[in-house]
Amino acid sequence: MSGTQERIRAAVEAIQGWLINSPNPGEAIVRQVIVLRLLHAAGFDIWNPAEVVPEETNATGNRSDFLIRAGQGKFALEIKGMNITLGAQQFQQASTYAVNE
Repeated sequence: MSGTQERIRAAVEAIQGWLINSPNPGEAIVRQVIVLRLLHAAGFDIWNPAEVVPEETNATGNRSDFLIRAGQGKFALEIKGMNITLGAQQFQQASTYAVNE
């Protein structure tokens, strides 16, 4: 198993352990404790705002929670709390960010 896979496995195990005591975190906690930890474990430089861009407003005035710009790849992350039911509105929101990036 590669070093990246080991880091991701360790991050997932730590998150699972944390979720036992905090089973329903809101969006800000999901962003900090889960998403940033997984991005870091996967090798993204979460401390570089040119690579992991928090809440950048795009040309249409929308902003995702994170834009990830690494090498030639780009993607948008729209984060929700664990108590949110995802529906058409949330999917539309995320796809709007991705299309405009």
